[in-house]
Amino acid sequence: LAHHLDLSPAHHLYFTDTEDLSGEDGDEVNAAQFDGEQSKDPQEETRAFPVAKFKRFKVPYLEFTLEEDFLMSQLTESRNLLGNEQLEFLICNRQKDLMNGMNAWTNLISNRATSWKECISYMDKIMDVSLKTVNIFGDSLLPPGFGKFPNKFVLKLFENSINHLIQFELCVFFSKSHKANAYNQDMDDTFVMSDFNKHWIESKLKDKMQQYPAVRVQDLAAFQSPWCASFQDEQFYLETVQQLSELLRGDVRVVSLAALMTAVIQSPSSPFYKSKNLQRLFKSMGTLLNRYLVDTTKDARKGSEECENIISLIMKLPRCSDIFKNKSLDY
Repeated sequence: LAHHLDLSPAHHLYFTDTEDLSGEDGDEVNAAQFDGEQSKDPQEETRAFPVAKFKRFKVPYLEFTLEEDFLMSQLTESRNLLGNEQLEFLICNRQKDLMNGMNAWTNLISNRATSWKECISYMDKIMDVSLKTVNIFGDSLLPPGFGKFPNKFVLKLFENSINHLIQFELCVFFSKSHKANAYNQDMDDTFVMSDFNKHWIESKLKDKMQQYPAVRVQDLAAFQSPWCASFQDEQFYLETVQQLSELLRGDVRVVSLAALMTAVIQSPSSPFYKSKNLQRLFKSMGTLLNRYLVDTTKDARKGSEECENIISLIMKLPRCSDIFKNKSLDY
């Protein structure tokens, strides 16, 4: 993401054919082809997207276009397809793992469990299912309005960002702490379930989880200090999750776009860690998010501030993932 963002109305939101992100052969993702010229900035060694500071977006309010509205709808539908396919696969092929994960999750949110260990073990077990599901839909998960991409581009993104995507989904869960009970918190506004998935979940989970109140991240016994090797890391993690949860509340379109932006943020081990083209893609998504929030709030300043805050928080998720998985006292 460039230090100076060109977000003027004249700037085209999406990539054109001259900004094609594919390699020469259009086949497997090749890091050297995708990255282009490497930046000489030594500070890039320590951050995925070289941003000194997010400046407030200053795009004058212009009416949200039908093209942009359709793109947001596509992102929401992609989230629905991905969620349903993953859940149906687990129900049909890995039901034991799914039930064990549900039991571990219920124990955690009811505070019968004081450790994330069982839940993390479950997350690790189904990670391959998540990536297989992404591979089924492939690059169709990224609407063509964003440009052309190499074969298996989206899969490569998810492979290198799946751990901080898990943190994002936890934020989505905690964003619904105002719901009537833990079942509604878990199920409402996550994605639109198919009839098959909805019937199965209701039969296995509804009666059990409705007994418990909805929870905030700070309510969980598993997050009562000391749970981490560093108090500073505890504060960073909880503050990030709390703040992002508040901003994600109540808008599935914002959730869908922010989830995809989270996938674009790559870990240091990714071959695209310093890709300029990924920076440009992230910038285009940020522009779309800004325009959407300005349109929905009908307040350019408020919408731009919300956008700035969401982006700055999702960029903290890789560190949250490292704290969650590598610095917990009992994992």
